[in-house]
Amino acid sequence: MAGFSGWVICWPITSVMFRSARSTAVDVSAELQQLPTTHTTFQLEGSWFVVGPTGLFVIAAEDGDLDEAAHRAVRRADEVRSQLALELAWVPFVDAVVATASNDEPMRLPCIAVPLNLLRLAISDGPRTIDDETLAQLTRVRLNRLG
Repeated sequence: MAGFSGWVICWPITSVMFRSARSTAVDVSAELQQLPTTHTTFQLEGSWFVVGPTGLFVIAAEDGDLDEAAHRAVRRADEVRSQLALELAWVPFVDAVVATASNDEPMRLPCIAVPLNLLRLAISDGPRTIDDETLAQLTRVRLNRLG
């Protein structure tokens, strides 16, 4: 019988060893056009901004480099919040989200990663966090609407 030879340090796997051959392109625009009418989507450069009763979201699509897409979403969310602060007296938190092709990616990212097939649910299903008055002000911001 072999004896215990010492401690083994185990580190979590944070990179994908094998990548799927399927496309990693995600069609975020098509998914966002299916949001309830209570949500307004704006097209930003390289991302989308969604305003709804469940919150404010900046979404970037995974485009081959998940880490870069996540960092882009975080940067853009910060930029959007700063811009909104110039126009509004009070600005709610802006959540950064990266839409992924699948849910088998490592989760050490600076923002939440949501598989495309769950994106609508993640954005529209949840408690109301934005009151009607703030929502009305946010839907009047000067950005290009999607759809």
